[in-house]
Amino acid sequence: MNLYKILFLVSIYLAFVNCIQGEKFLESCPEVYDGLTNARFDLQTQYSSNSISANWKISMNAIKYEWAIISDNQYQYIRDLEQCRNSIGFNAIPDVQDWKNVNVMNFASNDDLVLKEREKYYVIVRTTFKDGKQAYSHSNGVLIVPQPEEAIAIDEVVEKKHNDMLVSHLKREIEYVQERAHIAVPNQDECPIDADNRCRASKIRVYDRLTEIYGPPIFDDRRPIRDDDDGDDDDGDDDDESSGAVGSYPAGIVGAIIGILALLAILCCLLALVGFFIAAVGGGDDDKFNDRIYAKPSDDVDGEYGTKEEYKVEDSTRVEFPDIDPHSRLSAI
Repeated sequence: MNLYKILFLVSIYLAFVNCIQGEKFLESCPEVYDGLTNARFDLQTQYSSNSISANWKISMNAIKYEWAIISDNQYQYIRDLEQCRNSIGFNAIPDVQDWKNVNVMNFASNDDLVLKEREKYYVIVRTTFKDGKQAYSHSNGVLIVPQPEEAIAIDEVVEKKHNDMLVSHLKREIEYVQERAHIAVPNQDECPIDADNRCRASKIRVYDRLTEIYGPPIFDDRRPIRDDDDGDDDDGDDDDESSGAVGSYPAGIVGAIIGILALLAILCCLLALVGFFIAAVGGGDDDKFNDRIYAKPSDDVDGEYGTKEEYKVEDSTRVEFPDIDPHSRLSAI
């Protein structure tokens, strides 16, 4: 009897624990809202027939969110199920959009859908928690409603204006091309040469055609490279600064060098003339034996030297007779 009581108490305890865990699980399951409303309100209807959006509240223990879209055909299987549960509720792949992972983001959108008007579509969110458990929650659906006639009329007017503007623009382009490409048909009565000249003049020039396609020409305004006979190549680089020995020199430098050489030659000539002048003036008394002495006959006998010849020397010349006997030698010093 006591054993039954113990089993009964254990079963009650387990049921109580499961109930508490179930409540905690339901509390952590996110609530899904149709539309991008930042979990503030739920979108009931929309005009767009190619997009579905949804957002949900963030769960603290969630590590991943996945979302899918289903139609009324599959929603009928989960219509009577809880808003948050631990199973999807039907054994099939979502018929509008398959599961897509959005990681930890709490919103999602798909703009590449084909939806039917006057039908309702639902978003299912699969939440994965840290302990590995998964929870499924779905929205109450959004109805695709047709656009009102006023909006359709406005769209038609805008589209018509756009088409009219496009047609007008195309007409202007065609007229412009026809005007530029017009070729005059020559008259049979006129001169063929004149007709050929007019036909040739009416054709579009290559310059005009290129300008029409690529726009007006743009010329480079940089300074062209030219040689100014200064010894460098004027190409903007520094390769001519280190090669002074190659090429022609400026005329100024050549003229200066010629002038210096001429001045040195004149100085050398002046120095030579000064040297010859000094040698001619200061060397007369040193070379005594080069002077000219000449004898002149005389009728009277020189009493001092005992001869009838008179000896004379050119100016600035001194004659000495050291010998006692004048007949023996005549010495000119």
